[in-house]
Amino acid sequence: MRDSFGCYCDWGPNGGKCYEFWKCAPCCGDPCNFRDGCYCCLSWMLCFPCNVAKLYSHSVSQTCACVNHCMPLMLMGIPWGIGYVISVIIFSMLRFNLRTLNGIGEPRCQPGDCLMVCPPIMNCFSFCQMVRSVPIDAWDCFSTAKRKDCQCFVSPCVFTRDVTTQR
Repeated sequence: MRDSFGCYCDWGPNGGKCYEFWKCAPCCGDPCNFRDGCYCCLSWMLCFPCNVAKLYSHSVSQTCACVNHCMPLMLMGIPWGIGYVISVIIFSMLRFNLRTLNGIGEPRCQPGDCLMVCPPIMNCFSFCQMVRSVPIDAWDCFSTAKRKDCQCFVSPCVFTRDVTTQR
């Protein structure tokens, strides 16, 4: 599956095509159903930062931690365009991590990893694809909170997957 810009719009069975926003499994239940769909929708609407932190921790195979996975998201609130640049960097790394976790494309960061998360071009479609590529427990911050499974810090502090040992 060669892609000249590294956009990798089609993740096959691990997230589908980026524009297939109507496909909600497995993030809204597998198969998709009303109860799980409502849980997914409300969870992302009300707890987006927490769910992203949990998803990010899953993407680097770590337990969710405040310093490692939550604090970088807080930097997106910096004004004057700095927060925007930080958000593009964070979501590019998240897309790279999930793409390589699912064995999609080259095991190195591609220009497409950045292009696919730049608002308003493709970010919503790309984000839905990322969420579809993982099971619910990979992003569900409520289950993490119930299990009291979030820590303050996890060592080492990593931002991208080590793809040299996981291919």
